[in-house]
Amino acid sequence: AALSRPEADPACWGTVQDRLVVHGIQEVTVRITVDRTGNVRLVQFLSPDLSPAAERDLRRACESCAWKPGLTERGAPAETSTATFVIPSPGERR
Repeated sequence: AALSRPEADPACWGTVQDRLVVHGIQEVTVRITVDRTGNVRLVQFLSPDLSPAAERDLRRACESCAWKPGLTERGAPAETSTATFVIPSPGERR
């Protein structure tokens, strides 16, 4: 439980990766806050710097995903975490 962190539903990876391809981005790292029901409350892009259009598009993709809340040692929802979405190499799947 101490190392638990919010995780996106596996289907989400494809949703976000599709948007990365559209904007020509290889990788993006985001900071998220997930509530007890799994809804993303905040998405902040840590890297790379994005155009306003790419940021809006990727924010919508991340917020449309189902997230599994992480838990602290006491069983409370982990407040924040980071996630990195990467375009897989040919033949590699998430």
